[in-house]
Amino acid sequence: MGKEYVTKHIAALNNILEAFPKQIKVISEEEWSYKETSKWSKKEILGHLVDSALNNLQRYIRVQYQEVPHIAYHQNEWVAAQNWQEVSVAEIVTLWKSLNTQIAHVWSSFPEEKLEASINVSKDLEKEEIYTFQEMLDDYIGHFNHHAKQILE
Repeated sequence: MGKEYVTKHIAALNNILEAFPKQIKVISEEEWSYKETSKWSKKEILGHLVDSALNNLQRYIRVQYQEVPHIAYHQNEWVAAQNWQEVSVAEIVTLWKSLNTQIAHVWSSFPEEKLEASINVSKDLEKEEIYTFQEMLDDYIGHFNHHAKQILE
């Protein structure tokens, strides 16, 4: 694995940035906002993807200069605190696209000698859950695909 691995993920993210906004245009406001009691609405899932981008962008930056940065992410608390249900879909999409464009930019200039650098994503301060930068790339694209499927179904 190496720089070509990162390049492959940049291409995948750029394809997502191109295709996803077009795919979601068919979703009505009612569908975006519909919420079952214990589940997120489609709008909240999209907001969660923004929260994920915010946290992961920080990880991708800090792993370049910190020894095993610890950046935990409590997804339910973030969705609640951001109150995505009350934000327009257009605003969420704009923010999601901007953050992911920046992520692709950071990936494109990521130092090759740091590709195996480690990131601790554990929610428990007493434990470690370590991933390399390259593993985080796979997870980021896979995470998006999982939630895109939920939004588009």
